[in-house]
Amino acid sequence: MNCPHHVLPPAAAAALYEVTEASMSEVGLSRGAGLMVDQGRQTVILEPLKGDFILRLSRDFPFDEIAPVFLTLYVRNLAQRNPAVDVACRIGCGHPIVASLPLGTSCLSTEAEWRAVLADGLAVLTAALERQREVASAFDFDAQETRYSHPWPDVEVSSEQLRGLARFEETFRSIAGDRRKDIEERIPPVLELGRQLEDYLRTSGLLQPDREWVRVLLRPELSLGFWDRVDFREMSAPQLVAILNAIIQGGRYNEALPRRAYLGPLVLALLGRAKQLAG
Repeated sequence: MNCPHHVLPPAAAAALYEVTEASMSEVGLSRGAGLMVDQGRQTVILEPLKGDFILRLSRDFPFDEIAPVFLTLYVRNLAQRNPAVDVACRIGCGHPIVASLPLGTSCLSTEAEWRAVLADGLAVLTAALERQREVASAFDFDAQETRYSHPWPDVEVSSEQLRGLARFEETFRSIAGDRRKDIEERIPPVLELGRQLEDYLRTSGLLQPDREWVRVLLRPELSLGFWDRVDFREMSAPQLVAILNAIIQGGRYNEALPRRAYLGPLVLALLGRAKQLAG
């Protein structure tokens, strides 16, 4: 079977095949134009990223079913137990829970050097994901810490900032709300709109990444990430901005979370409320 067309140095690809003991039938192209090796219970990925090479190891999470917000909090807890490794729930990586490690390796490294780096990296990533059971057993869904009983966070929102936010409603409605198009057709332009919305929140000062927002997602109004019928009619501008901050910060741990918000009814309804408040 032919090797997938990838952009990795030949020495890196050869080392990956050897370290993972991969047959050609187990190897595919990663979303970053590197290689994915499916080992059944886990997937090993090597791909270029921002001038470096990144090694990823993905596995399933240790739950049969879990609400989107609980999954986000669980992954955040796992990430906090592994500060030297990036841990997130990612899309298109073979399994949802993904530990990632930049390798700092030159594209001119020899095959032997790649083998050593990959073996060491996989040992680090394996140790990180082996903590899943430990973190899962400490994650008590019924405990007070998984509920949000505090007041809404204080956020200052000026009239100008609110009007800027409200301007996104018409564009989101025309694209995300266009049911004449298949969902697959809507995904790229809606996600691009989401990036534009995040850029606006960042440049306007409404996005505040240094604050803790994720636990806002536990508020009963937000139904643990099941966002089909969230009622925004009585929400204030600061509450809308708090929700957007929580979704965007939650996306650091769960890539699917902002996608659910942008592609589903949540953000469209939120922006509709912003437009109403802006007058």
